[in-house]
Amino acid sequence: MVNQALVNYIRNAVQQGYDINTVRNLLYQQRYPLKDIDEAIQAVYQPPVKHVVSLSKGTLAVFAVLIIGIVAVSAFFLLKEKPSVAPPRLLDLRLEIVGPTTLNPGDELVFLRHLASVGAAARYDVSITYEISDPSGRVIASQTETAAIETAMSAEVKIRIPDDAASGGYTLRASGIYDTQRIESSFTFKIIGVAAEPGVPLEEVPLEPAPECPASCDDANICTRDLCSEQTGYRCLNEPVSPCCGNRRCETGESFETCPGDCIDVSQLDIEIPADRELTPGDLIVEADKKAASDPNSAARICDQIGIEEGSRDFDRCYTKVAKNSKQSGFCSYIQGTARKDNCYMSFAMDNDFSVCPEIEDQYLSQTCDSLKIINELAPVESGTELETQ
Repeated sequence: MVNQALVNYIRNAVQQGYDINTVRNLLYQQRYPLKDIDEAIQAVYQPPVKHVVSLSKGTLAVFAVLIIGIVAVSAFFLLKEKPSVAPPRLLDLRLEIVGPTTLNPGDELVFLRHLASVGAAARYDVSITYEISDPSGRVIASQTETAAIETAMSAEVKIRIPDDAASGGYTLRASGIYDTQRIESSFTFKIIGVAAEPGVPLEEVPLEPAPECPASCDDANICTRDLCSEQTGYRCLNEPVSPCCGNRRCETGESFETCPGDCIDVSQLDIEIPADRELTPGDLIVEADKKAASDPNSAARICDQIGIEEGSRDFDRCYTKVAKNSKQSGFCSYIQGTARKDNCYMSFAMDNDFSVCPEIEDQYLSQTCDSLKIINELAPVESGTELETQ
């Protein structure tokens, strides 16, 4: 039912010369429902009209004949030509700003969205996207809604202005999409940006010391290259050097001539090699095995001539023989493979040399070594030894 008080107010305002849109926005800002406002406006501009007409019988007869004739002619043309059909979906979109047109960052932009369907379809959905663009055309805020439209509808929309929005002219653009159709509407407004706070005085800005390398990156390892620079992030980097003369290993690329400290003169070894083959690791192992008991250090130098890659079996076999034949457990430490090194130490433990137990890495073998030590300490006195009696 139309709100008669609104009708009277609107009619009085219009009669005084106020624009109808101004009156409408004013009422909306005073929180009157849009539906009531629009119904009152319609009542002001389209008041119900009642007509009372008195006609004689003769006049009524004439009107009846005319009406029958008009109906007949209309039916003729309707049957002759097919009437045009209105498009099933045709939509009109309009935006109306109701809040202030000059905003601050963080404020809400408030406006009305009006949709009107002038097509034949009774009800359908339309997707509407709202975008706020800065003076350069960059979108700084957006949101989307889906509205079900029948005939006409209006709704209030609010979009928050970003806190970092700069001063200038902005555009609110709404785009509606339904089926394959697209409709648009827009309006402009202004934003007064917040002035940037003054920077900290330069004299109060602390300067961090320039990065620099440590005084020394020497790791006391002759087989590494000690580096530090901007490329290493001013941190020490110790790169392995290979081959490295001085590590007691005759590595690939080294020889007696280039590094006599690591490599021996193989030609001086008492090894008979057939002319049709070269010296092999097996030949060196046999030679080291011969010298291990009498000259273990020379035997170890022979083992060092074997190419030493991590876990080399031939290298480890050679040092295992030197350790066992020389009866010196220290040579086990040169073995590269962990399991083979532990086995080398365990061979000494089996001969009651339990000083090697802390050197065994495998937990099970280490416990076994400790158990053997305890058993040995608790072993009874050998037979033939007299026991003291009280």
